[in-house]
Amino acid sequence: MSLASALSPGIFALALVLLGSKKHPKMRVIALFVGLAVIGIITIVIGFYFGQTLPDEEKANLTSSIVDLALGIIFIAFGIKILLSKERQIKESEKSIKHENLKLAAAGFVIGATNFDAILLSFAAAKEVGSSANIDDPEKLILLLFILFCLTLPITVPFLVYLIIPDIASRILSRINKVVLKYSKYIMFGLFIILGIMLLYQGLSYFFK
Repeated sequence: MSLASALSPGIFALALVLLGSKKHPKMRVIALFVGLAVIGIITIVIGFYFGQTLPDEEKANLTSSIVDLALGIIFIAFGIKILLSKERQIKESEKSIKHENLKLAAAGFVIGATNFDAILLSFAAAKEVGSSANIDDPEKLILLLFILFCLTLPITVPFLVYLIIPDIASRILSRINKVVLKYSKYIMFGLFIILGIMLLYQGLSYFFK
């Protein structure tokens, strides 16, 4: 179950792009990792301590559908905003780098939080660990850390590859990064529109089933 929570193509793609950049790739990926790790820790802690107090299935489905509808509208609006915005050239300074790292940490947090499949799977796995009376506390801690590790795999795997074989990884990621940056506005527009439509469909499906 926890291994399935590692499926997060959005985080994985962003990590590849950041590792392919020429300026501060490691720092940027670490900032993204911090954001994802924070939402992962929050999810696992809540699942561990309060997993057995979930509402009944009907209320949970209704709440999830309303959230999906709201997020779908937000994603589509944000995608349109990206498409209509102008490209900006930013000169990097120490202040701008710190500001970008904060934005990347926030991006990791938000993308992780909206990756509902991974969040729900991590939550359920943590709940199972917390409710098990046959596991000692040290073993529970190890299992919870393993769940967090699985959640952050989309970042840790490419980052470890980058550290182990930096020359080969840098060349490949650099090519990917050039293509992505050239068409970044349209790629992001497409991603947000597709995600928005999927969320709207999921939300509306509850009311028209």
